[in-house]
Amino acid sequence: MRRYRVVSQPTPWILAVVLLLFAGIGPTMAQQSAPRTPAASATEVATYKAFRARTTRQAVALQNASDDVVFGGYREELRQQGKSPQEIAATVASLKAMGDRAEVERWNRILTAPQPAFNTAPNAFLVAMTKGLKPGRSLDVGMGQGRNTIYLAQQGWDSIGFDPADRAVASDEEQAKRLGVKITMWVSNC
Repeated sequence: MRRYRVVSQPTPWILAVVLLLFAGIGPTMAQQSAPRTPAASATEVATYKAFRARTTRQAVALQNASDDVVFGGYREELRQQGKSPQEIAATVASLKAMGDRAEVERWNRILTAPQPAFNTAPNAFLVAMTKGLKPGRSLDVGMGQGRNTIYLAQQGWDSIGFDPADRAVASDEEQAKRLGVKITMWVSNC
């Protein structure tokens, strides 16, 4: 299971990485699609939420440790909470079965929420860094709700983006169509 480090405030270097300007991607790149992730059950959401909350409180070295170490620590925490060996085994088995799907589903819920709890305007750093530049090609890694990819397309850029949150990418595609801009996007976690 891949764990994700939570970054509360993007730093300029993260934002610079998100916008990669290069000549290697052309407009002929085909849009790839992946099957949509099934919605997680309420039990799965609660199980993953508790696991994620515990994991993100750990030191980064522990967050990036092997699954054996991460799940070993979680098993011990569940034991201290008074869970039975059967409950602990079922919880860990459920988390392993969910794999990355739980994190993707989490971001799908966040990024497609009817009332977003995040800034939906293009990133101010991106706007400032591209102001006055001749439009070229852009790659938005982890495009989320597509605000930056769509902004660049509106400015004349050949915009490409990807994100593992499949329903968010589908929503981005609908938004781009409504705005009359062309962007290339696909679902990917790499």
